[in-house]
Amino acid sequence: MFNRAFIEKGLNCVYTRISIKDPEEILGLLRNADIAGVNITAPFKEGVMKVLDLIADDAKRIGAVNTVVLEEGRLKGYNTDFIGVRDALLSKNVSMKGKRAMVLGAGGAARAAAFALISGGADVTILNRTLNKAEGLASLFGCSYAPFEKMERKVKEADIIVSCLPLNEMRFAPDMLKAGAVILDANYASRTIEVRDKGYRVIDGREWLLFQGVKAF
Repeated sequence: MFNRAFIEKGLNCVYTRISIKDPEEILGLLRNADIAGVNITAPFKEGVMKVLDLIADDAKRIGAVNTVVLEEGRLKGYNTDFIGVRDALLSKNVSMKGKRAMVLGAGGAARAAAFALISGGADVTILNRTLNKAEGLASLFGCSYAPFEKMERKVKEADIIVSCLPLNEMRFAPDMLKAGAVILDANYASRTIEVRDKGYRVIDGREWLLFQGVKAF
């Protein structure tokens, strides 16, 4: 996606993958290599914050960073994930205002999803297998949380569901869902084919990726 954009803009740049074991490695990469910025993926979206010089206000509130840029010799962190969630929903004419929304997961992506939904006026509930993580995230944003065991009942109440779970953790079935529900799945390989075929609106992670990438670019 980025490399195609570089070509179209006539920029002498390349986007590639770099594996790291610790967020501290980002310091060396950006200060010593010819790198203008990086995207951060799980599991480093939260841990990377401790090595940055500046953090944008939205990223501070979310508690996670997915984009780091070297600006005037200082490392600044941003969160474009929440923009990906917001714009993926809005691009499909999905209003968040006054809707019941459920976020599955409590990591960096789930933090961004919850922030986007709450900012859009939704009533959000967090569900996660580790209950204290769900409680912590709910406390951060002033929203509700519930144990994972109540997922089936909570899903049936939700107008919007954002799943930030690994692909093999669960699958959606039509009898789980409220009529007219919208599902945004952070994964690119969708686990939602069955419900899509039954007429439910499904947005997969490629839409999220596209819109957060536009902002990061």
